[in-house]
Amino acid sequence: MDYAALDPIAVRTLTNPLIPPSVTTTRPFLAAELGGLNGQGNARSVARLQSVVSHGGAIDGRRFVAESTVERIFQVQADGVDRVLGTPVRFGPG
Repeated sequence: MDYAALDPIAVRTLTNPLIPPSVTTTRPFLAAELGGLNGQGNARSVARLQSVVSHGGAIDGRRFVAESTVERIFQVQADGVDRVLGTPVRFGPG
C-alpha cells in the first residue's frame, strides 16, 4: 500500500500500530489471544468456522449459535463512505 498517497488521518489509522512481520511471526505473538487481531487458520479451518453460519448455527448436531444470532449477522449496521478510506463500505455485526 502506498501510504504516501493517503491522507494523514488514514495513515495514522491504518498503521496504528504498525506491527512488523518480525513480531507477528513469533511463537508468543501467534499463541496470544488477541481478539480481532491475530486470528489464524488454514482453508479447512476457516471453512469449518464459516459453515456454522451457512448451516444456521449448528453443525454435526451441535449448536454453536442461535438461529436468531445468525440472522443478525447479516443486518447492516453501517452503510456509507468510510471517513478514513474514502470509499463506500457496508458493515454488519458478522
